[in-house]
Amino acid sequence: MRLTRFILLLATGAVVAVVAAGCGNDVPSGAVAKVDDTVIKQEEFDHWLQAAAQGQQPPGAGGAVVVPDPPDFTECVDAKKQQPVPPGSKKPTDDDLKKQCEQEFDSLKQQVMQFLISAEWIQQEADARDIEVSDEEVQKQFEDQKKQSFPNEKDYKQFLKTSGQTEEDLLFRVKLDVLSNKVREKVIEGKGNFGYNAATGVFEDLVKAGVIDPTKVTRTALQNAASVSTLLLTSDALIAEKPKDDKHGKKGGGGHGGDYDMY
Repeated sequence: MRLTRFILLLATGAVVAVVAAGCGNDVPSGAVAKVDDTVIKQEEFDHWLQAAAQGQQPPGAGGAVVVPDPPDFTECVDAKKQQPVPPGSKKPTDDDLKKQCEQEFDSLKQQVMQFLISAEWIQQEADARDIEVSDEEVQKQFEDQKKQSFPNEKDYKQFLKTSGQTEEDLLFRVKLDVLSNKVREKVIEGKGNFGYNAATGVFEDLVKAGVIDPTKVTRTALQNAASVSTLLLTSDALIAEKPKDDKHGKKGGGGHGGDYDMY
C-alpha cells in the first residue's frame, strides 16, 4: 500500500490529523481500528488514552487522573463532584457533569485515534519505500531531545510520572519522527515530472502514469467557468433552446432563426 497522504505532511513538516474513515469497516473484536491488515488493539488505545488524559492535567494538579469512562461515565462524574464549585457559580447537576465527561472523552478519543492511525500509516509508508531506522539512530535522537528538554534526571523522571508515558513510549514517538522525516526527504528527492497521483495515491512520474491535467488546463477550465458564471449573473436576457414538441412536430423558427425563445 502506498499511503502517500504525506502530501499534507510535506506542507506541515509534522504528522497531521487524519480520519479513521479510510481504514475499512472490518475492525475485529477487541480492536479500535484497522489500517490495511494491521489491527490497532483496544489495549493500545486505552494506554494512550490514559496518557492523553494525564497530559491535559494542569501543572501541579494533585490526585489520580480519572479517564472518562463511557457509556455511563460514573467514575468521571463522581470525580467531578469532588471538585470545588467556584464562588458565585451554580452547582452542576449529574447530567451537566456527564455531558462534560462525554465532551472530554470525545476530544481525547479523537486525539488518540489520530495519533495511532497516523503512526501506523507512517510505518507502513516507510516499509513500502524500504526506509529503515536503526535502534542506535532512535536512541541518539532520543538522548539529544532529552538533554534539550530536561536539565537533570530528576526532571525527566517527574515528566514520565506526570505524563503517563513510559520511556518506551517516548522512543516510539522519536522513531515515528525519524521515519516521517526520512519519508518526506525521499518524496522531496523526486524531480521533473515526479508528483502526487491522486487517483492511485502514489508519488510517481506523472507523465509516465498518464496524468494529463497540467496546471494550464485546470486554470483555463476555471477561467472559462468563471466567465460563464459572470455572463449569467450580469445579463438582462438569455437565449435558450426551447424543448421540441414531438407530438406536433418541429415548431416554426420565429424571429431568431430557429427554435429559440428569449427569457
